[in-house]
Amino acid sequence: DSLGNEYVSYAPSRTGAYSITFLSIKTAFVNEIEDNVSPVFQQFVENRDIIRNRLNQETGDTLYTLNNQDVLIPAFIAAYSGKSANDVGLTSFPQIPLPNWRVDYSGLGKLKSLRQKFSSITISHAYTSSYSVASYTNSQLYNESSDLTLTNNIEDQSYAVYTNENGELVPKYVFNQVIISERFAPLLKIAIRTRSRLNASVEYKTERNLTLNLANTQVIEVNGKDFVISLGFTKANVKMPFKVKGRTTTLKNDLDFRMDFSLKDTKTTQRKYNDGITEDEESNNEVTNGNVNFQLRPNIGYSLNNRLTLQFYYERNVNEPRISSSPKRSTSAFGIQVRFSLAQ
Repeated sequence: DSLGNEYVSYAPSRTGAYSITFLSIKTAFVNEIEDNVSPVFQQFVENRDIIRNRLNQETGDTLYTLNNQDVLIPAFIAAYSGKSANDVGLTSFPQIPLPNWRVDYSGLGKLKSLRQKFSSITISHAYTSSYSVASYTNSQLYNESSDLTLTNNIEDQSYAVYTNENGELVPKYVFNQVIISERFAPLLKIAIRTRSRLNASVEYKTERNLTLNLANTQVIEVNGKDFVISLGFTKANVKMPFKVKGRTTTLKNDLDFRMDFSLKDTKTTQRKYNDGITEDEESNNEVTNGNVNFQLRPNIGYSLNNRLTLQFYYERNVNEPRISSSPKRSTSAFGIQVRFSLAQ
């Protein structure tokens, strides 16, 4: 100000985003029941009442509604982390980063019974999970500059104290959405290489993204499963299946063969929650997008010399949608690629 020569903010605000490693593995393999109903989502819906009662006891208020942001987020965290709603923290900013991991094991290739045929055998597994707040900003009802400075830890947010025109408590920070992302990439992968230069791998991956939209009372769940088989080998002195001038032709350089097969299943489900405990489960769980995709991609490559390479390829792609409004699509492609390198 003009007297103390200090900066004074008359309209303070604080905005940002937040992300921390999470652990949602307890609910990763919970399957849907009929009509796309998710037991985990149903647990989230039921958790709201428990969280609301806990907040009312903590603050001495009775103004929290089932769809208040401060109720929804802890209920969401509890349900998808597999924790009890009676024990989960009441904060929207989890403070403790939880472990993610990756494991690669190649010890099998060193066994005497296997190393004579295999130069390497690797088994892989990886897990990542995160909790993210896409964006947050303080409510205009909370404009005390001392509460909004960066010296105040965002994770130590206080309880709501102000109400709106409807008498509902307004949270200190307003969120648009919170997201829990989880990936097994891979859940399991086995890759081998033989002494005869054959490479093969089998891989299974899963992915789950859960978006809690606070403005329109819904959870968008995107699930993906991906199964991939890869096969490749390099062979020298390949004899052609036909003769030229009565003689069998033998390729002097290495012939490379590779084939990839993948089957991917994705599904997007919109799950609605209302002001009370949901009753009409079917109408609250609607598949809005997704498909089953099949791909087959074999190719053969041959280097005529150090500059000229030929590649014969075939691609087959079939896409089967999960919703009736999208048509089934299938494509096939076959061709030859000629690559000429100008580099010496």
